[in-house]
Amino acid sequence: MNDSIPTAFVAGIIAISLLVLVAMRVMGRNGKTTAETKPDEHSRQRIVYAIVLAVNIASLASIIAMAFIYSQGAQRGMTMDDWKTMSLGEVITANDETPVSQTLPSDRNGDIVILYKYDCPDCEAIYGQLDDAIRDTGAKDVYFIASSSETGRELIEEGNIQTAPTGIYLRREALDNGTAITHIPLAASNGNETVLDTAALRRLVLLQSNGK
Repeated sequence: MNDSIPTAFVAGIIAISLLVLVAMRVMGRNGKTTAETKPDEHSRQRIVYAIVLAVNIASLASIIAMAFIYSQGAQRGMTMDDWKTMSLGEVITANDETPVSQTLPSDRNGDIVILYKYDCPDCEAIYGQLDDAIRDTGAKDVYFIASSSETGRELIEEGNIQTAPTGIYLRREALDNGTAITHIPLAASNGNETVLDTAALRRLVLLQSNGK
């Protein structure tokens, strides 16, 4: 992700916070009617300062909310292109439906990876089925990895993976061709709906249980 967006959020929060403090200080200084200030003029000034303060506070709250939404998306594999092209509502929905991208341990051999893509309809269609399937198949050491993450990109290159969602078994024993991973697409079509290919997941779990 581009660091310019988080930096912009921080700069915006600081700038708006300073404006709020200035507005509050000005309101405090003008809290009393002086001999040179008529009551009506003083009231108008107070209203203007109150409006400015309210606008600044609302802007600050908006920037903080945007920064939070951005952070949640980044943790789930949202890319800069996603941030630029998706509406705020679409980002919020994708954040709600997408798991947080995890980190593989240093010794990854024997682990299973669910490789997914942010804002991927096929991925989102099977998330709800995966929890039950992982439990029912007895899969262990299962990690959700976003395709846009550094680890995700490395796995894609290593296995020449073309689709998401894909189940990956990180082999303990490399194949004859030197490949250390086995990967299988996890989404299947059932009429007009996308479902989890439980047979594919079971194949990965079988490799894991056999210690391959």
